[in-house]
Amino acid sequence: MTVRFGGLVALDDVTVQAQVGEVLGIIGPNGAGKTTLFNVICGFVRPTRGSIVYEDKEIPRIRPNSLTKRGIARTLQGLGLFPKMTVLENVMCGAEALAKVGMGPSVLGMARVRREERDLAERAEQILNELGLSGFGDRIPSSLPYALQKKVALARAMVSKPKFLLLDEPASGLSNDEMDELGQRITDLKGSAGLLLVEHHMDLVMAVCDRIVVLDFGRVIAEGTPAEIKSDPVVLEAYLGEEIEGENYGPVVSSAGES
Repeated sequence: MTVRFGGLVALDDVTVQAQVGEVLGIIGPNGAGKTTLFNVICGFVRPTRGSIVYEDKEIPRIRPNSLTKRGIARTLQGLGLFPKMTVLENVMCGAEALAKVGMGPSVLGMARVRREERDLAERAEQILNELGLSGFGDRIPSSLPYALQKKVALARAMVSKPKFLLLDEPASGLSNDEMDELGQRITDLKGSAGLLLVEHHMDLVMAVCDRIVVLDFGRVIAEGTPAEIKSDPVVLEAYLGEEIEGENYGPVVSSAGES
């Protein structure tokens, strides 16, 4: 697909294919088009040309409010948590796809609605427990350390049992130990879902991804396994730098604006 913002070409004839059961990394310098790609997939940006094929069906336009029903969930670069809601309530918001009762019965406060709300709360608590957040459900997110807030955001995305999970810079602000834990979590998740990972920390990308797509100025300049990408001379010149030859996959920083 192609995306233009006025005279700026954010994505230039980009084709990406993701599968359930794998982690696909999307990397590139700031401004390369990574977040724009995610925004197209999630329906926040309409492509100038091109389309999305999902489960063998072409979708002319995905609407953001239909994502969970389609089995797609996403985390944001920032936390995106609701500040006046508890941790448990934040996570429950991500379980919309599991709800079966419509708005009419909800207004009437029927027993079925209360039962479903209880089931969703139990599902949310289960995810919180899996992520080591047991006992934090009644807390306000801002009262937690940043790393735990990131886990809450991940829990909200996981609670709907998505077929595809889009992770937008999930390691930002995390320590090395916290990044290792995140890497293990990503590896575990690919057993039941497909994951698309936008990330600047190359050590994490190289450790967890099955395939990597490299964007530069809105174009795909390389695609392959981590081993292929780290030895690709085009990628080395455009993005990763000489230090990758020494297996030093530290954070990559650019002064350019994000896409």
